[in-house]
Amino acid sequence: MKPLKHLRTTFFIVLLIWSIPTISFSSDPTNTFPFQGRLEDSNGIPISSTVDMTFRMYDDQNNTLWSETRPVTIVAGEFDLLLGETNAIDFSVNENATYIGIQIGAEPEMSPRQKIGESIRAGYALRAGLALGITDNVITESKLADNAVTVTKLANNAVTSDKIATSAVTGSKLATSAVSTDKLDTSAVTSTKLAINSVTTDKLADNVITPTKLAGAGSTALPNGTSGDALISNGDGTFGWNNLSQMKVTTYTFSTNKSLTSDDVGIVLATNTSSLIRYVLPPSASINKGKQLIIVRESGNEFKVIGLASDIVVYLDSQYENVHLVSSGDDWIIIGGRY
Repeated sequence: MKPLKHLRTTFFIVLLIWSIPTISFSSDPTNTFPFQGRLEDSNGIPISSTVDMTFRMYDDQNNTLWSETRPVTIVAGEFDLLLGETNAIDFSVNENATYIGIQIGAEPEMSPRQKIGESIRAGYALRAGLALGITDNVITESKLADNAVTVTKLANNAVTSDKIATSAVTGSKLATSAVSTDKLDTSAVTSTKLAINSVTTDKLADNVITPTKLAGAGSTALPNGTSGDALISNGDGTFGWNNLSQMKVTTYTFSTNKSLTSDDVGIVLATNTSSLIRYVLPPSASINKGKQLIIVRESGNEFKVIGLASDIVVYLDSQYENVHLVSSGDDWIIIGGRY
């Protein structure tokens, strides 16, 4: 082969410019640049050989942005390759590359360098931005600048629940009022999704908690009460309605131990004329669940109330002290009073 010292090169850059709209890019996700050229010796005879060639891209200040050395097979003077196959081209090169230089073997770089036109750069940038050229998991969070992905960059329904990692969306990631009721599926917010004390009164709209939102006896929804009813805890996490204004009032004056019956359910005003008299409650099993008994020491000496769950004893030793009980159907449960 004749010396390459006076090589004459002809590059088909113009063909690339004309064919940009129909360039067929490979599915390879790397950032590559299609390049064609023709290599002749000093006598204008096309070369057919395999030679080492070095390609370099420069900015307009002649700073080297990228380079690649590789063996290139030349047939009848023609070669066709993709730059960036052996040494990846950083995407930042796309916008700044102005010239491309070529060196054959150990000889000096050919002169002049070839200018990369705007159309070529546009086609180059186009390939770099094709979504089909990006494999799964190539673009990670570390590759995205802060605030790079805005709402306007996302197609409708692009971010689905399976795209969001567990615990990825925290309160600090949500704008005020971003999550409205129409964004939540029915039954999506369960009690296990709520932090302790997260639902405060200022988070509840007026009239949002209706009776049907509260559990009634037997874990059924609490029905609407009637006028004058009061909402009373059943002592087991459920609630019931009771009309206190219609509760039976019984007055007793006694000097010995007193045993109550189911007929005494309601309000009992008690006066004890002796010391440490026992006030025995009726068996709770004989009282309908949710029924109430309020015992008030109206006057007289102190006395104690027995018959409660776990053998609890209540002492009423001052005037108007009282204990408020409700039947669970199995036991009497203290739900209020002053004793």
